[in-house]
Amino acid sequence: MQHDIHIFGLNYRTANVEVRECFALKEQETFESCARELGKAVDELMVLSTCNRVEILVVSPVGSGTAQRVVDCWARSSARAAGELAPHIYHHRGLDAVRHLFQVAAGLDSMVLGEPQILGQLKQAYRHAVEQGHARVVVNRL
Repeated sequence: MQHDIHIFGLNYRTANVEVRECFALKEQETFESCARELGKAVDELMVLSTCNRVEILVVSPVGSGTAQRVVDCWARSSARAAGELAPHIYHHRGLDAVRHLFQVAAGLDSMVLGEPQILGQLKQAYRHAVEQGHARVVVNRL
């Protein structure tokens, strides 16, 4: 079975502080609620939530209709309507998602170019995904 890598996110470029605060996610809450809700539609899940961005990385079977499910789950986890979230998010898929993840890790997508804290925050998000059993073959390789 083939899989897709997706990154759904919002950041300082796509949403102001108030919007980012509304849709900020705590990793534990997101893992518990989204993992249950998304079930077999998502094989792997990692959440990065900082003051300037929220990103949800998912690995899912090709053609599983993951995109709308993730957006709906994110909105519900934030007690908001998906329509409020949709105008502010971006979606990267496949190689574009991998490229975006590396740019984030290197601080190239940060408000302050090259800021070093993002790599530590990304490592923490990965550790949390591993602890919850949501990082497997694909996320581990990234």
